[in-house]
Amino acid sequence: MSLKLTTWMPAFVLALSFAGIGCLSGCDKDATGMQLSGMQGTAMWHVTISDPPAGQDEATLSAGLSDAFARSGKMLATWDNTSEIAHFNAYQGTDWFAVSPQVAEASDMALKLGEQSGGLYDITIRPLVVLWGFGSADAEMGKVPDQAAIDAARVQVGYRKLQVRLDPPALRKERPDLHVELASLADGFAADQGGLYLESLGIHNYMVEIAGEIRTRGLSPRGDDWHIAIEKPLDTGRAIQQGIRLENAGLATSGDYRSFFMHDGKRSIEELVAVEAT
Repeated sequence: MSLKLTTWMPAFVLALSFAGIGCLSGCDKDATGMQLSGMQGTAMWHVTISDPPAGQDEATLSAGLSDAFARSGKMLATWDNTSEIAHFNAYQGTDWFAVSPQVAEASDMALKLGEQSGGLYDITIRPLVVLWGFGSADAEMGKVPDQAAIDAARVQVGYRKLQVRLDPPALRKERPDLHVELASLADGFAADQGGLYLESLGIHNYMVEIAGEIRTRGLSPRGDDWHIAIEKPLDTGRAIQQGIRLENAGLATSGDYRSFFMHDGKRSIEELVAVEAT
């Protein structure tokens, strides 16, 4: 069975809609058009352009896409201590902190997703993520934190402790030690920026994919919808679960089948949530 999306949304908006599905993006093997690829940080990106405009060579387009991806990283990448969001995290005040319109819009969307999910999606969760052994090379995986450590980390967490102002764009934290983590939006945001760059050149039939986050516009090189392969959630090996078709749509996926917590020989997100909440 295939799924056809006919209403476009930015790729990062769909991050929760497809949660739990690993994505192996791809184009039809017999497709033509221009194929571009490269690296942004540790993430691989692929772009297919169905009808590349005359006078635009691959090297120029690749350089422009790389620049668009790099600019998005300078906004949202917490691993880059020169990024906008890293500067905000390092700020130890509680006054309004000026940011770009893009960072404000992404943060505003994240807070709305937090409300819609009843707090299950929370971009301030990093203290607990690190405590449970994720996101830090120094953390100890597989060890349940004691309750005192959990309680101390939870004091620093809460998306409602962050405020967003769109005009003029700025962020404000209730606590100086609040940490905003936008990694869950960053790759989809980068895909959107890559797409906007192509559209600025008059390119309207393309697919942009970076680290499994996808933005499509128009038609594939074959003249139909874009065909995307969804990866089967296997602990080892790689295989395709099914294909879907995208039309002017974004797609983002996530899952725990390659990054997870083991406790007493079991892998159980629900169990860990129950432990964390006690």
